Amino acid sequence: MSRPGKLWFFSLALTFIAACAGCSHKPAYSDIDANRTARNQNAETQAASSQPPAVAEATPASASQASPSQTETVKPPAFMTATGTIKDVPSYPRAVRVNVQFGPVQQATVMTLVLRTRDSMEKVQAFYTQAIKENKWTVTDKLLDPELSQWTLNKDERNNAKVEVRKDLKTGSMEIAIVRAEKFETPK
Repeated sequence: MSRPGKLWFFSLALTFIAACAGCSHKPAYSDIDANRTARNQNAETQAASSQPPAVAEATPASASQASPSQTETVKPPAFMTATGTIKDVPSYPRAVRVNVQFGPVQQATVMTLVLRTRDSMEKVQAFYTQAIKENKWTVTDKLLDPELSQWTLNKDERNNAKVEVRKDLKTGSMEIAIVRAEKFETPK
């Protein structure tokens, strides 16, 4: 075969490989519909191509007797506001919320709120010293330091909290962690 023939054959083969290996359309971020719920396409395809097995209808008695913690949904704590803050331990007003978690832990409903602010430690200390008094907490332990401040709080036998403010040495910002707990009522 001559050199121009080889080049023509090589370019034709390269075009054929590129056409076969190419993908039709790759979605861009602008193609994503945020309002549509995500679905597992593999599960949809599998469900459409096969019938569910008859065994799936029969459930063993042990599976239907799941523990209450596995079947119940976790309700927000009574001390949590609709905006995700804690009623009697307020969020620092110039802080950004970083994380919120709540749920049952060791016979109590616990909520953890993590905030971050660029304000000084002195401003944050002054705010929480006042907020603790206004919300009628008893301070059982306190540490006030330029890089770490902690208040351990108690209202009664069932309600306690802890506020910790820690200075991030890399950024200079303050990270505020508020943990609020309420013990479950004991049945009488």
